[in-house]
Amino acid sequence: MVLHWAIGRRSPAEWVRPEDSFLPLNSKRFDAICVQSPFQKNVVYPEFRSLNISLEWLAADKDRAVQAINFVLLEPKKNWWHNNNKQNFQIPLALTPAAQNENESGNLDPELLALGKRLADVA
Repeated sequence: MVLHWAIGRRSPAEWVRPEDSFLPLNSKRFDAICVQSPFQKNVVYPEFRSLNISLEWLAADKDRAVQAINFVLLEPKKNWWHNNNKQNFQIPLALTPAAQNENESGNLDPELLALGKRLADVA
């Protein structure tokens, strides 16, 4: 499983490739606008995969704020793209006041919950 991703700077839907120095281990440029980062096998539970993306660099680069991480998932052996019905997946990083209130009240985004379930079913 591979994470095919980019960041949105000017708008949440924009795809901009992050700087190479911030990429997770074994990531590769895919094209001019995105990168691919492979999930790694878990040593204890080989049926599980994980990917560690540090977001510390986002706080250090305040002049060039990142509004979202946009991504799809690729199963290379099948050439199968999990793309949220051609809408891509998105992790918002700049919360609107309404979204912030919703998160503070303990409500979880139903789209992210559905994605988690689909990922668990695929793994």
